[in-house]
Amino acid sequence: MKEDKLMFNRYAIDDAQITMFGGTDITRENKSISGAGKVNKYASGGSTDITYENTECGDTDITRPKTGITDTSNMTVWDLTVAANLRELDGRPLTAGERTALVGRLLNSREPTQKIARFHNSVNAPSAENGDERVMYPLFYLPPYDNGAKHRTLTGALPATHILSSNAYELEIVRLLALYGRENADAEAVVARTAARLKTTCFGNFCPHGECYDAGAAALRLYNAVSGARATGARLARSLFDARNAKKRSVGCELYLLLAFAGCPDAGQHLPIYYNEAAGRISRAANRAGADAGFSAIAPLILRYAGRVIKNNKF
Repeated sequence: MKEDKLMFNRYAIDDAQITMFGGTDITRENKSISGAGKVNKYASGGSTDITYENTECGDTDITRPKTGITDTSNMTVWDLTVAANLRELDGRPLTAGERTALVGRLLNSREPTQKIARFHNSVNAPSAENGDERVMYPLFYLPPYDNGAKHRTLTGALPATHILSSNAYELEIVRLLALYGRENADAEAVVARTAARLKTTCFGNFCPHGECYDAGAAALRLYNAVSGARATGARLARSLFDARNAKKRSVGCELYLLLAFAGCPDAGQHLPIYYNEAAGRISRAANRAGADAGFSAIAPLILRYAGRVIKNNKF
């Protein structure tokens, strides 16, 4: 394997067999859901087609062609983000060469400042020129434009607002830079600037309103990966947990929050409680006829991941 290539090899998630290759098509097979064979989008913007029939959350079959990546040029940044997260959910670390290649590709995919400025103008972002110091929207990465459609989150949820859509996109990418780019000055600068940006936002400190609450889960995911942000993450985790039942949340939000709690070193007291509360709803939603394919594909993997965290830490 060449060190300058990002290679995702065949691996297994319990009884699920997954092969990472030069793309992110997922085929799932089982027999108990209506609407079998449906093709859906994991994320708007053209990334990750998922073809599936069905699976129970406890018995997921996910297959990919048995080849490795030798060229990531045809993979979008989001394809790579999803692929890296699937490896993480399986507990299979990236090699040193994979980490280097991933960080390089992510850094080379930063948006021009002019494009960021146009996006901020298009969503009427707060402006320091008007006395508002909040930086509520991304500074480095923007979801691909898809005729105004919002970009789905890592958990397959379809946001209603740019607050969640754009932030969940950027924060997942920057999280990978925080995990794998700690010896890269450019990556560290992006992570530091993004963490500082979050401190100016409502959702980065905790906001119970609308999709700012959901965006808080994305912020927590980044805090979990940033050196020196543990205390901030612990406070946010506690606030998100305490407000979890303040209003009805979507199962997409619940799945994202479960993933964030599972990665938070200070959420041990929250994780098993939340898992017991939300796992049944998530599992039923993932197997419901007409459910989003991306959500149905990743939900059982996150449930297993969270279950392993609880088991391994004896919560």
